Formats: sequence, structure tokens, C-alpha cells
Amino acid sequence: MLKVAFVDNAGLPYTLDTPYSQPLGGIQSAVCYLAESLVQQGVECLLINGVTQTLSARGVTAYSIQNFPMHELQSCDVVVAVGSANLGGALRGAIAEKTPLLLWTGHAHDQDAVQALSDPVVRGQFTGFVFVSEWQKNHYQTRFQLDRSCFVLRNAISMPFMALLDEAPAKINP
Repeated sequence: MLKVAFVDNAGLPYTLDTPYSQPLGGIQSAVCYLAESLVQQGVECLLINGVTQTLSARGVTAYSIQNFPMHELQSCDVVVAVGSANLGGALRGAIAEKTPLLLWTGHAHDQDAVQALSDPVVRGQFTGFVFVSEWQKNHYQTRFQLDRSCFVLRNAISMPFMALLDEAPAKINP
């Protein structure tokens, strides 16, 4: 079974239930929706973030980044650093050399959370980069001379609003 870990050091405590019940950052919400979809396809997912206790929701366990034994990431097939490029060194040191390490960020290229990518050593810790738009990807490629794989996962509608789509045409077209 494929195993994917999402590691977020932004300090936000959230589980896969969170975006269904309260506001959450765009990337964090996207991580929750993707992890939920992956679990439905038989992929094991871990979520490591600002929770203070281990919590499970929708088939994914969320662990505290403060207490998680990072060596357990050795068993993962893919590790995703969420938001901050500053996670690269710690994660690369904790995972197998062949394990893909992706940075998935919604930050603009000029934000503090990603300035570490100016260092070629930090850039080299990542196997690839995931962005929310072509504009963002292009700015990262120009600013940081990215020579690794770059992917765009566009922003999407919040899952709780999906049910409204079926009703929208009737409300719009009398």
C-alpha cells in the first residue's frame, strides 16, 4: 500500500474534518481534501501539523509535529512539506534518500516562508514542487531557478459547497 505523509509546520491544528466545520487556509484545506481522496483509493496518509494530541478523521490520523518521531517517515513512499521551504532539511534528513520530497505551497515567491529556496542546497532537498497556479509556478522558476519537477494543482471549490452546484442552475435560471 502506498503511504504519503503531509507535514505542515505552520502551527495550525487541523484534521480532515476541519475544513468541513471551520475556515482553514487554502493549502491546508486542499491537503485535507486530497488526503481524503487518496484514502478512498486505498492510499495510507499521515497528517503531521499543529495538533496537540493524536486525532483521527476520515481515515487519516493527525499527529503533533512537536511529538512525532520523524524517523517514522522512513516508511513513507512520498513526503510532502506543506507551505514552508524551511522543512526541507529536517524532512530530507528523516526520510530515505530515494523517497520523493515535495514542497506544496500557496505562498508567493516573495514570502518569508519560501526564501530558503534561494539556497541551492535547500532547493536540492526537494524532488519537486507543487503550486496553485501557473503564475506562481512561473515566478518560482524565475526567482529560484527551479530545475526540478513543478506541478500545478489548482485551487478548487470548498467541498461543503459542492452540493450547491447541483442546485445552482435552478436558482440562476428561473
